[in-house]
Amino acid sequence: MNTIIKYENTNNLVKDVCTIIDEAKQFVYQTVDTTLVLRNWYIGKRIDEEVLEGKDRAKYKLYLPTEEELREEIETQKEFYYLQKKDEEKEKLKSSC
Repeated sequence: MNTIIKYENTNNLVKDVCTIIDEAKQFVYQTVDTTLVLRNWYIGKRIDEEVLEGKDRAKYKLYLPTEEELREEIETQKEFYYLQKKDEEKEKLKSSC
């Protein structure tokens, strides 16, 4: 399980505080992005229900993922994000805050 904010005591106060701040910012960015994706999906779903009333979709809109498929995709993207974040942390350790 991933923690929201990584806490590590490296005996370098400035570096540790910078890491905590960066982790918190990244979590907020990710949470906002996920929320916006879900918001937009629900808006599209509601418009679809109102305008199309369950009729055939427009030609350009051949497939609308289910909420579960959307959530799974978001989780997959989070995993990629965390893997990328770990690589960035390794690079960051080489430099200062």
